[in-house]
Amino acid sequence: WDVSDWTDYQVMGSESEQHSRSDAATDITEGQYIAYQGEVIKAFYSAENGCPTRSAAGYDYIQAVDDPVSFGQERRGHGWGMSQWGARRWAEWHGWGYQQILTHYYTGVTIELPGTGGPVPIGGVTLPWSDFFVTSNRVYVVANASDEASGVSAVGFYAMTDTAALLVTDTVGDDGWSAVWDVAALSDTTSTGITLSLLVADGEGNVQSQAETAHIGLDRQPPTGTMAAIHDAYTDTITVTLSSLSAADAGPGSGVQMMAFSNDGWAWEGEDLHHEDGSGGQVDDEDALNGKAWRGLAGTHSAGVWYGPYTYDLPPGHAYRAYFRLKTNNVITTAEVAMLDVVDNGGTRLLGLRRLRGTDFRASGIYQEFPVDFNYTDAGTAGLEFRTAFRSTADLYLDRVLIVGYPTNVVTNVQWRLAPGEGLKIVTVKFIDGAGNVSADLTSTVTLSDTSPPTGWRDFAWWRGGSTITATVCVLDEISGLNVDSAHYRFSTDGGEAWSDWDMATCTGISGTAEIQTITASGVPFGQPREMANRIEFQIADMKGHTSTAIYTVHILYLPLVMK
Repeated sequence: WDVSDWTDYQVMGSESEQHSRSDAATDITEGQYIAYQGEVIKAFYSAENGCPTRSAAGYDYIQAVDDPVSFGQERRGHGWGMSQWGARRWAEWHGWGYQQILTHYYTGVTIELPGTGGPVPIGGVTLPWSDFFVTSNRVYVVANASDEASGVSAVGFYAMTDTAALLVTDTVGDDGWSAVWDVAALSDTTSTGITLSLLVADGEGNVQSQAETAHIGLDRQPPTGTMAAIHDAYTDTITVTLSSLSAADAGPGSGVQMMAFSNDGWAWEGEDLHHEDGSGGQVDDEDALNGKAWRGLAGTHSAGVWYGPYTYDLPPGHAYRAYFRLKTNNVITTAEVAMLDVVDNGGTRLLGLRRLRGTDFRASGIYQEFPVDFNYTDAGTAGLEFRTAFRSTADLYLDRVLIVGYPTNVVTNVQWRLAPGEGLKIVTVKFIDGAGNVSADLTSTVTLSDTSPPTGWRDFAWWRGGSTITATVCVLDEISGLNVDSAHYRFSTDGGEAWSDWDMATCTGISGTAEIQTITASGVPFGQPREMANRIEFQIADMKGHTSTAIYTVHILYLPLVMK
């Protein structure tokens, strides 16, 4: 049966709308069910869950998950559990099977055979993500395995590079079926050509050899040899050209594919954020970029969240990536050592998410930058937070959180918008390879000067209030910002031949703002002028004293009084 993706309700198709592929999938999986701690789950799903998906209170298996195939998609539905369109993308773009898709969207579940499912168990590799690169020296491999009657007795984990090799056989399934594969001695790869597979055996000797596989690549080297330039040392425009952009990627590897940029003021030091009591302390750290970091020690400090800064410095309406620069002492543990997220509205609006295990780090005691993508469609009510939930399962150091614009394909030249305000501007450039490894900071500088008055006059409007009118107009200054206290207006009733004295107007915002603001002229006494002869002129200066004006016609139509 095909299910619609409508948001108001969902409808099952008629017999005439059956499809051979969905029929085949139904037949193959007949009777199988999703279980959490041995109980059948309530499998919430909706059409388009966005990225990340949403958690559902009271259902431990409905946790928010990072869903990159759905990044930037508008949510259509409640957002809990499986995304119908997301599931389709995982299958079409990355070749995922149903066990991989279901265990991705439903946290901590298993796919189970019914009691009448037949003698052969089912199984599938569910982690790591298939068709992705691994960027650490240990691969945490997780399997789903189920049998209809006698129970699974063993799961053999295999890796095929040039030849198949048994990694380990797991015979204790109480904590799930998993293995850790040390790949430190293996070379990086140019593609996701390593196959991870299973042999699942039950208590009666039946073996499933056709389990769902996963295909991965290895790439542990970030791009190097980075280059970028802003040729003009001075500029009076807020948009500049970065040129000569290039980077190299050590071979074999996934190759440099993307680049991203950051403005000064888009980075926050770990020790300067807010921290829950008892969750760590500031330390001197020669490996940190500024010589200091925030550290949580497992067994000494309690689990807690490092949060803030409640910023409005990022322009809304764009996608971004947050890079958390972290290190740990334990790269062997498969326990979650941190959860990284980006939130707004005091933590009630989740924009981006990533969970980290010790095995996700390349090496002990070495800083590594982990990305969290977020789509900042509109500004919330409390400012953005970039949070690190310290789990106290391993020592954790937070050096810095750096925000970059969402990565784009590598080109030689690109336009970039500087942060508002005069003075020396620092642009940080990052290059990213196909595995997600990111280069060290590369900076270019330019000095920005304000030589132009405010611009962007728009959205003029007015309304009557008795014998006077109130008029509004929008304006901005992108560099030094508006002097909101300098807003004035004057008016004319003869087409601009004669004008009133300048009078004070009000302007929203605070002085120095580089955002669009609204000027309001209240109680303008036009009286009874001719319709086409009414004029109002607005004036405002920027913080450098450059003044701008704009004149508008006020069309007042007076209807004749008709008496009967």
